[in-house]
Amino acid sequence: EIWWSLAGDSPQPKENMLKHQKTWSKPIAESKLENLKAAYTPENQARLEGAECRGSGDWINTLPSATLGLKMSSDQFRIAAGLRLGANITSSYTCVCGAQSDVKGIHALSCSSSSSRHTRHRLGNEAVKRALQAADIPSSLEPVGLARSDGKRPDGITLIPWSNGRCLIWDFTCVNRVATSNVNGGMLTGPIIADKAEEMKTTKYQELSFDYIFQPIAIEHLGGLGTDTQKFVQLLCKKIVTTTDDKRAGSFFKQRLSLTVQIGNAAIIRESTE
Repeated sequence: EIWWSLAGDSPQPKENMLKHQKTWSKPIAESKLENLKAAYTPENQARLEGAECRGSGDWINTLPSATLGLKMSSDQFRIAAGLRLGANITSSYTCVCGAQSDVKGIHALSCSSSSSRHTRHRLGNEAVKRALQAADIPSSLEPVGLARSDGKRPDGITLIPWSNGRCLIWDFTCVNRVATSNVNGGMLTGPIIADKAEEMKTTKYQELSFDYIFQPIAIEHLGGLGTDTQKFVQLLCKKIVTTTDDKRAGSFFKQRLSLTVQIGNAAIIRESTE
């Protein structure tokens, strides 16, 4: 009776599965999750969906090594945890752009006036370049002489062919999942915001795709990866593992990439309050 009261409308466990703890606990967890989603505001629903996306929690599993540049300060961890939980992480203030900022840091992460957004962007690209180097694939950031007709150029390029005799070029972006413009667009299930960013990047660099393989790298501010980005990361992880003969190397790359986004978020929040 206690289990039925907690599990809601979940079906009764099958006879051959009664000895498995997961059989009893999973329906309860799923029922609680649905109740949370039903009671939350659209903003919190979007945040909860974002926390479920692949890659969003990789930074939590990172070994805090200062030598490897993977240790977060107490303030960085406070901000990262606060963004994930939807807690108040700052005070209300008037942003340099003139808008009234919120206590959850949502506006700061979307404000185009923040120079620290470039820091997060740089950290993300450096993590990708470092991973390519680990896979014995030399690459270069901000490639000179490679630009669209309007002068815009991708963030990086491999110096040897990636596939089918063509080098890979990539462009990194980090999007705010709980920005007002995104939340007002409707239910945000899965990595939908990152997927939209990938589509925009692909269209933006379409004219270069004839000579190069273009790879958009889109990550939501909570760490969730876009669909195409997930495929690229998995492929790169396999290459790293093959090269280093270390089965953990792929996970280390995912963790570093996720952590750099959270450190970048913290830099943006701190800058907005100074």
